[in-house]
Amino acid sequence: MSQESWDSRGESTEFDTVAEYPPVSRLAVLSLVLAIFAGGAVFSPLLVCAAVAGALVAAAALRSIARAERPPLGRTAAVAALLLCVLFGAWGTTWRVARQQVLYAQAKEHADKWLRLVQAGRLQEAYQLHLNQDDRLAPGADLAEHLKNNRDSRREFETFFRREPLQQIVAAGAGGHARFVRYEEQVDESFAGQKKDLVTLRYVWEAGADARPQTEVFLVQVVRSVVPERGEARWELRSVETPKLP
Repeated sequence: MSQESWDSRGESTEFDTVAEYPPVSRLAVLSLVLAIFAGGAVFSPLLVCAAVAGALVAAAALRSIARAERPPLGRTAAVAALLLCVLFGAWGTTWRVARQQVLYAQAKEHADKWLRLVQAGRLQEAYQLHLNQDDRLAPGADLAEHLKNNRDSRREFETFFRREPLQQIVAAGAGGHARFVRYEEQVDESFAGQKKDLVTLRYVWEAGADARPQTEVFLVQVVRSVVPERGEARWELRSVETPKLP
């Protein structure tokens, strides 16, 4: 056999081998990229969407590979992406739901404590919990003396408890009762490294004689802020207000 014929046959065999190399599934590659982004589902609810999308794309990739006459490469990548997306999606969702339930329980505990202070007539202590923790008086300080000598603080204190429905709740005193109804919402107010969660709770205030009972629906907003340097959570009551009509 001549050298020319051997070279020609060798080149032809090499060309056929390259031409028959299977392509890579684009859906499998895309699902793997989405699975990488889905790893952030624990930190951001938006990335839970990436986990869901990645799982759907991975399933579509596996289906197309299985049905193809000439199956492309990528089945292993699609399976890995599907498993990762399901794992990260479930992890992120479960962690977020658990965190919200703990946050709700703590918010209700602080709101109930604040309402009990108001009901008992301990308005000066209740007002301290309305202030930012850095603006509160030191433990053991004479709150009445402070309000007496500080005109601005006294005006803010009086204005705060003069608003409805607080004025009605204060007037009812021990003759009223705050009944928790439900959690309204939880909003992330984090900004510039300061982590804050605003929780809104719905209550009903019931007061008055049995013959003429009075009820008042109101919302209590409490805020939890986290101090990264100290790793502690601080709570304050932001507002008590009547819900707006839809």
